[in-house]
Amino acid sequence: MSYYLTLDTAPTVTPVTLAEAKAHLRVDSAVEDEPITTSILAATGYIDGEDGWLGRSIVTQVWKMMLPGFGSVIRLPLPPIQSVDSIKYVDLDGASQTLATDQYALTDREVRPAYNVSWPSTRVQPDAVTVTFTAGYGLAEDVPAAIKAAILLHIGSLYQVRESHVIGDVIEPPFGYSALLASYRVWGER
Repeated sequence: MSYYLTLDTAPTVTPVTLAEAKAHLRVDSAVEDEPITTSILAATGYIDGEDGWLGRSIVTQVWKMMLPGFGSVIRLPLPPIQSVDSIKYVDLDGASQTLATDQYALTDREVRPAYNVSWPSTRVQPDAVTVTFTAGYGLAEDVPAAIKAAILLHIGSLYQVRESHVIGDVIEPPFGYSALLASYRVWGER
């Protein structure tokens, strides 16, 4: 079933702190704080969220998923999923309704009707159902070490090679970057 996403609440922290990045880069002064912070955001943005290479949420963030109706199961994107915060739908009369939390269950990434419950009927429209959910590993310290290590490698690459002009060669990510992230990538959903 087709859907579209909007970021409702962006992460309040990055998976790698400025102090961690500076330690990785062996930078002691505050002179480079701004470009290092920019590199943290760029490296994180490359893998995080709807358009990120991993296809998952890294630190806690809230998303809204709009669907044209209920299917038998609603498979949420951007794992890991922490919670379903609400499910709203437009009923056949065009009124907005909120589904009670005892009417559905979340298992891993799938939202299903609770036992002996059926999804309600909805009006036919692209955003008939809106699922608001919280995703991500949690805080920065909850992010798997391999993901943090890959972000640090990417930051190091951005810091050391601030500008490049390569003709005829392919620029590869830092050695080990893809290997660190491969087991966390959500495959086949993009």
